[in-house]
Amino acid sequence: MITIRRHVFLTPVRAASGDAKPDKPETVGKAMLAKHLAEDQSLSVKKATEVIDALLDDIMLSVAEGKTVTIPGFGSWKKRTRAARKGRNPQTGEPLDIPEGVAPAFSAGNVFKGVVKKGSWDAYEQWAEEEKAAAAAKRAAKKK
Repeated sequence: MITIRRHVFLTPVRAASGDAKPDKPETVGKAMLAKHLAEDQSLSVKKATEVIDALLDDIMLSVAEGKTVTIPGFGSWKKRTRAARKGRNPQTGEPLDIPEGVAPAFSAGNVFKGVVKKGSWDAYEQWAEEEKAAAAAKRAAKKK
């Protein structure tokens, strides 16, 4: 059985030299995710990388087949069709027809959105508890 620890703090990858732009967000790569998954689940980094690759492969293949992949609280992926439309060549200004196309789309789930909005798991969990208590109080007041 796998136990997921929600309070994983990933150390972002930083530029090797001091040329990183201060306004550019830092990046957490697959290697860093694999390292933390390995530590958290007592796996080798190689096995953790294989798990991540398998998960991502399954998501990509399912979406390519037209299926919607949903991870409750995290989000969902699906195949989205873009309608054909008129456009312009940016260099010449000449009108052109852009054909219909397909692309993957991701929609973040409520928990994911909440954690990002609040900035951490702790802040999100505190906010969620407060919201839950407020909703219970509202229901109780409505019954009276």
